[in-house]
Amino acid sequence: MRFFKEIWTFIQLFFTGMDKSKTELEPWGVKYILSGKYKYMCWCGRVLFHLEKPEEGILVGEDKNHETLHLIQAHDSGSWIKYYWGYLIEWLKGGGPFSKKSYYVGKYEVEAYAKEGDDTYISRRPAGNVDKFILKDKTQEWKNGRKSSYLFKLYIKEKFKDI
Repeated sequence: MRFFKEIWTFIQLFFTGMDKSKTELEPWGVKYILSGKYKYMCWCGRVLFHLEKPEEGILVGEDKNHETLHLIQAHDSGSWIKYYWGYLIEWLKGGGPFSKKSYYVGKYEVEAYAKEGDDTYISRRPAGNVDKFILKDKTQEWKNGRKSSYLFKLYIKEKFKDI
């Protein structure tokens, strides 16, 4: 029963209005929606975390900055539907379900990873700034990051340190 309730809430949130004045993510512990390889997921003003790990429901540091950046990116889009549609397109451009890099090379994740360690970035970030994080050749950039998620994140932080 919990599975269906989570799915129903997940879908309902997608069609809710966006409150752009809200900059804090509401924690939502889930059991079924979030894949085990992800610690968090920003979804329509909520941050999903694994219910079995309640300590993860308290966002701090780089994790908080990363997920909050996704919320701000969504605000720039104007609606949840537009944001997640754009995110899907970026994911498909990166290779889609058949490529490990597809998650990392989209502009939304590039900005979030590049700036998650900068505590002042969110307060000084201009609206629409995500377009400065578009990778022209996603495959080559992934190779430059040595095809490893950890090394790619370090590469991206260095590449975009001056933005």
